Amino acid sequence: MLQTINVDSALKDWAIEQRRHFHQYPELSGQEFNTGSYVRKALEEFGISIVEGFSEPNVIGYLQGTEGKKTIALRADMDALPMVEEGEKPFKSTVPGVFHGCGHDGHTAILLAVAKWMSSNRHEVKNNIKFIFQSSEEASPSGAQQLVKEGVLEDVDAIYGIHLMQNLPLGKIGFATGPAMHRAMTLISRLKESEGMEASRRQRWIQSIFLLI
Repeated sequence: MLQTINVDSALKDWAIEQRRHFHQYPELSGQEFNTGSYVRKALEEFGISIVEGFSEPNVIGYLQGTEGKKTIALRADMDALPMVEEGEKPFKSTVPGVFHGCGHDGHTAILLAVAKWMSSNRHEVKNNIKFIFQSSEEASPSGAQQLVKEGVLEDVDAIYGIHLMQNLPLGKIGFATGPAMHRAMTLISRLKESEGMEASRRQRWIQSIFLLI
């Protein structure tokens, strides 16, 4: 039977504070060392064990469940994008040309909040929990492949992740049937110039088209 647990407003405010911190200090794929250090320190403060032996800047935490018959992994990505953030807000990116435009700051903050709650409510957690804070989700190949090669899922019975979606109403959670959030690829189409490209014959110009798949 599904159990609903109400989270207190203090934890919600704490999660928002963490998200804004990560948003201010974004790091590109493979460079999330400050983010990873921040996450590691928080997990240690919660009394959650750090699983060593995985490539940095990935951070893996482990919480022993009350029964421990199964191990459930919860995963969040940490990297930002090479983008310029527009607009003004108190927690705007402080790193020129780097921006959490895909919500990974929120993913990291949410998983940290989950770890914080579980560490304070261990009697409620039956299964072992593995917290996976993953580097290089935006890279190709993805950082997930490296972690799998290193054995991060060898003792895991199930793994769950989330992705923030602006088209979902506040407070709602969506579940997909079948594949979701698949990889995006870029297709560049090169068009041949024609005689109409002369500046004196603009009416015959061919407009270049770029397709993003």
